[in-house]
Amino acid sequence: MNNKEKAVLYFLIISLLIGSIISLYKKQKERRNLLAITMEKSVVEKPEAMTSKAARVPESDKIRFDEINLIDINQASAKELQALPGIGPVLAQRIIEERNRIGKFSSIEDLLRVKGIGKKKLAMIRERVKIGD
Repeated sequence: MNNKEKAVLYFLIISLLIGSIISLYKKQKERRNLLAITMEKSVVEKPEAMTSKAARVPESDKIRFDEINLIDINQASAKELQALPGIGPVLAQRIIEERNRIGKFSSIEDLLRVKGIGKKKLAMIRERVKIGD
């Protein structure tokens, strides 16, 4: 075999290897995309699979916002406060503790004194609460 034939042979071998590597890469990429789509689809179809049983609240303990009008933060129970967006059991308890400490809230902005309630959270709940007697 002369030098030209060797060069052509090496070129063909290298081209074949590069083609094989590219083909394998594309197949791996397709598999990853398919896996991502499958996982995304399973999350959409079965969102309960993403929530632990401990984090689930029994239906009997849930209060839906549309079942009530505005929540009076001066009289609401912890359960009622938890119906507000972003308010969980701990924050509801802090609101009640602050209410008990000061007697009653005189304005909705008084909620800013509660640890865990900032301007953003207050903006989320402002339209859903009221100040009662």
